[in-house]
Amino acid sequence: MEMNKIEKLEQDVPFKVDVYKGLTSSPKEISSKYFYDDEGSLIFQEITRMKEYYPTRLEMDVFTRNKSDIVKRIENDRIDVVELGAGDGHKTKVLLEEMSKQKKRTKFFPIDISEKAIRELLKNIQSGPGLEVLPVVGDFFHGLGKVVEESLNQKLVLFLGSNIGNFGPGERISFLKGLKDSLNPGDMILIGLDLKKDIQKLMDAYSDPHGVTERFNLNLLKRINRELGGNFKLNQFYHHAFYNPRKGAMESSLLSLKEQEVYIEEYGTSFHFDEFEPILLEHSYKFTLSEIQNMAHLSGLDLVENFFDSSKGYVNSLWKVKAESHLH
Repeated sequence: MEMNKIEKLEQDVPFKVDVYKGLTSSPKEISSKYFYDDEGSLIFQEITRMKEYYPTRLEMDVFTRNKSDIVKRIENDRIDVVELGAGDGHKTKVLLEEMSKQKKRTKFFPIDISEKAIRELLKNIQSGPGLEVLPVVGDFFHGLGKVVEESLNQKLVLFLGSNIGNFGPGERISFLKGLKDSLNPGDMILIGLDLKKDIQKLMDAYSDPHGVTERFNLNLLKRINRELGGNFKLNQFYHHAFYNPRKGAMESSLLSLKEQEVYIEEYGTSFHFDEFEPILLEHSYKFTLSEIQNMAHLSGLDLVENFFDSSKGYVNSLWKVKAESHLH
């Protein structure tokens, strides 16, 4: 079967700028969005298959338990499904098959920064009767902008995997407002959110005993070495994760095992690390149902319904763009 044509957008990813800013700031910090180069995306797929890493499994449970009700919430017979950060699409496939069963004509626009991830997705999900797959390699908003230009139908935007948890409180509201503003009244967003739970369960998921999460984090230093000419020695940094109850978030950092200088060719300069100095890489916020309701409210979106897994540890929350939200 012929591969779907993959649309590649110019990447507006200021990796070079952000890494420099991050390594010169105090404390040092680099955004988790840079984890997902091709190798990082593959390691993340490995993480999602570990028994300790529950979010993927719970979200899959949400979809298999609630797929019929989720799809029934979509009024129109023609629907454009847009997935931000689509990965390999194995969860989304459950919803798309249900849409076909409920006789909806669907265009599926998976958007991912990694072409490798999109190629994996195309092995899982292919165009067929009632389903057209139109993949886009690019960042979220460039990809979404491209889809919005082409789309004439009601849109359902998927933002799964509790990716919203990687944004800080103010950042996630501005992201969601930006998302809402790029959509039309009546369009919907299905957002995956990990709920607050037993802290040991969180620790096991984000600092696994197999060292896969550590490899995932260290891959970011490999990427800096490869793309920016860095000389990070990976065995001189280690992965540390803990739950911060005041923030309601897991925090992941790489710690320097000794005092050292790291030279990066792209900047023609060295960066100093003290012994045990961290580079903060990721926050993974966890939520309560009232925090989710409040997030929708602050973003100017209507919460339509929450769909849960069987353990009530994870929720996919369906939100709708209000009719009046485009009147400025």
